[in-house]
Amino acid sequence: LQKAIIEARSWQSAKLLQTKKTHSRRDKTIEAAHGEAFLCYSDASWRSSSQDCGVGWIIKNPQLSVIQKESSSRPSVSSVLVAEALALKVAIKAALALGVSRLACFSDCKELTTLLNSNGQANAIDGLLSDVRDLSSGFVSCTFHHVPRSLNEEADALAKSALDSSLVPSVSEV
Repeated sequence: LQKAIIEARSWQSAKLLQTKKTHSRRDKTIEAAHGEAFLCYSDASWRSSSQDCGVGWIIKNPQLSVIQKESSSRPSVSSVLVAEALALKVAIKAALALGVSRLACFSDCKELTTLLNSNGQANAIDGLLSDVRDLSSGFVSCTFHHVPRSLNEEADALAKSALDSSLVPSVSEV
């Protein structure tokens, strides 16, 4: 029985390493496709019971080094889509403050990236979409890409951490 447990743990460890290698390869492929652009990963975590949200973002330079990794929280957010749009808006503001000229934004919220890429509208976030589009005009180029949640885990962890400590609202300028 003990041998079977040891072999099962070994198999699980091997599967985890295999999964991490696959994600790493895909992540590098996505990032390499954007040449001179800085990369911005954003995510949000939303609690429906309190309507609090946490947002997280990571900005990488074209050499893929992290230059900023931040998170914050905000109360009174009406939906997860609003939270995702807030996260992207804060991340874009951060990139502008850093003086970034080309930005590739990555989000695991397909609805948000589709709305931005199609010039679409959604009543709940029309103002935020307009804000994001206005802010993105401050770059030489700014693109929006959907990525699987598995490739946005770091921003997701930052957002969840901010939500977990959301007793103090801190995204007041959004």
